[in-house]
Amino acid sequence: MQKNILITGQPRSGKSTLLAKVIPGIPKKVGFITREILTNGERTGFEIWTHLGTTVVLADVNHATPHKFSKYFVDVDALDALIPEVEKFSDGDV
Repeated sequence: MQKNILITGQPRSGKSTLLAKVIPGIPKKVGFITREILTNGERTGFEIWTHLGTTVVLADVNHATPHKFSKYFVDVDALDALIPEVEKFSDGDV
């Protein structure tokens, strides 16, 4: 049975830090994490990092797209392009 694990929390609560410490110890993993893009110490966007090492910009304050959430323009096409990479699970994958 496929199960998903979602880690949620307030901004800067340590979600990505937790994942960065746990993920290297998991041999068979499938999925992605989002990381902040910082410019001069200020958050200006978010990247997606997949388990295969692919990195794309998901949202950015300077990359105008038709889709916007808060102050961030969202690159829906970049997200759609990653879906095939993270949607296939095998027995034993986390």
